[in-house]
Amino acid sequence: MSDIDNDSHLPALLKSGTAISHRVSRIRDNVTNPALSYINSLAATNTTGGRANARFMLERFCRFLIGNSLAKMDWLLLLTNPELTERAIAGFLHYKAQQKACYTGAKVDADQPYINMHLTPVIEGISAVARSAVDAGQLTELQQELWLSRLSKSDLSEVDPLEYGWLSESIPSFIPSITDDEISLTAHQALEGFSAFCITSCIHRFDWDGLLTAPVVKATMSEYLAQGVVLKGEKERDYSPATADNLFRMLRGVAEHHWLAENISVERLQRIKAIKLPRGSRKSSGRYISYQELDNILDIASTHLNPLRGIRDQAIFTMLYDSGLRRSEAVSLSLANINWEENCFTIIGKGNKERNVYFDPEGEMIDKLKAWLSVRDSIVSEGANLAKEPVFCGISKSKVPTGKAISTQTINDICKWVTQKGFHRQISPHDFRHSLATNLLSQGYDLLSVSQVLGHSSLSTTQRYDQRGEEALRQTIVKRN
Repeated sequence: MSDIDNDSHLPALLKSGTAISHRVSRIRDNVTNPALSYINSLAATNTTGGRANARFMLERFCRFLIGNSLAKMDWLLLLTNPELTERAIAGFLHYKAQQKACYTGAKVDADQPYINMHLTPVIEGISAVARSAVDAGQLTELQQELWLSRLSKSDLSEVDPLEYGWLSESIPSFIPSITDDEISLTAHQALEGFSAFCITSCIHRFDWDGLLTAPVVKATMSEYLAQGVVLKGEKERDYSPATADNLFRMLRGVAEHHWLAENISVERLQRIKAIKLPRGSRKSSGRYISYQELDNILDIASTHLNPLRGIRDQAIFTMLYDSGLRRSEAVSLSLANINWEENCFTIIGKGNKERNVYFDPEGEMIDKLKAWLSVRDSIVSEGANLAKEPVFCGISKSKVPTGKAISTQTINDICKWVTQKGFHRQISPHDFRHSLATNLLSQGYDLLSVSQVLGHSSLSTTQRYDQRGEEALRQTIVKRN
């Protein structure tokens, strides 16, 4: 038995405790840490919104204040022990799978816990750390070669994964020096995420009580926003007013959960809520898709070498355009959610809110959808639970529907594919949603009705979706009789 196969022989820097104690500690942190408590109070969603978006924004804010996690862990402990590195990477990938399942309300596949988790960026990032250690004289080239050889042959599914926060934060004797040009942005992000897994995230280690007073919140927000979006060490652009508002809304939420835990007074909370940020606005980032452009998109989709892909993707595009569904709503739509008698889809949207979206039974969308369902229904067994049968499923290499729901990334990918195959500009799934709002408003429907179709809780959100823009303004002029 190797040294790392038994927790009692793990290096002294590793935190002690069983898997159960780590889980109990994680639950306690989720209750006592106001940021984690706030994040867990948000709705689960299989997009980047909700919990995932809040965690991303708050982690980035904390990292700005306390520094990157990769500079606060003992890399030499990993680089000189390949077995320990295997366990750490396996734990990180398993943690990411669990985290994704938590955000989406799904379950981790027991047989494939690492599915859709990208191992390559993690290896790329840690390999860059190893090269930096060799250059600094902290690691021999032979040790580096043995480490890489071991990882290249590793079967992580057979490795006992380490728990989240297994390593104590320290002031290491070696801090890796990695330039932005050495590794990809994805590898940089994976490396920081891996470091945060090992020593816990910046959100965990941040002094929230020290931050949550009105003067400190206002000063740190101003400093953070002044930094702007930094890429490759240089400021690329300012944060948009919407981003600033979202971050401040999240900090107010964190403060409120700190108050709920009886750690701050209501007066202190109210002072934080009273902070006013500079106002501003930006034009909507959505792009309008005309009916002619939709026809072009459908023509391109029909040319796919896999004819079933063409049929399915046409149904997806027309549904997004005519019903304005979010990506997450489209991929979670089940066969049971289609009411053919009432001509509507039953949608469970953001915040677990249910709404009906009605459709024209004679419209092009229904023609495309029925064409797809005639293929899709061929794999639905008699007596199947239609509530669990997704409308849009994957297609195997042998050109057979799999029955397994596609992901939101799949919809992103087919949009990119259309551009690669000749559409004149990039499109995103949300452009279809903006286009529906614009078309309905152009046809004279009131803002409230359009808001209800889209499932917005605020009319101001729907207003931002209006892409009539300059053409509408050109028509809005006073003429002397």
